[in-house]
Amino acid sequence: MQAVAREGIRLVSEYLPRVMRNPSDNKAHEAIGLAMDLGGYAIMLGGTNGTHLTSFSLIDGLSHGRTCAIMHPCYTVLFRACDSRTVKSRRRAFQTRRIQSNEYSAT
Repeated sequence: MQAVAREGIRLVSEYLPRVMRNPSDNKAHEAIGLAMDLGGYAIMLGGTNGTHLTSFSLIDGLSHGRTCAIMHPCYTVLFRACDSRTVKSRRRAFQTRRIQSNEYSAT
């Protein structure tokens, strides 16, 4: 399950900036689609978590994905002592590519 999640994170880290720069980049769109599939597969293999479950309570005002993004840091802090291997694994996956917040601004 962790390998599946890491590959999904890698694909998003690599291809989301390409989609943002060039919305017509079909290869990048395909990679993002694969990353979404891998995310679902990872949930199927390992179960879901508080981030995902809580998001369903908030979808009246925001999209499911956006609520997951909002809740994820909260649950990471809450459970960091309980599951430090997962937190470290995700941190390493994102550190392989230093993502800057301004990369995703819609300018």
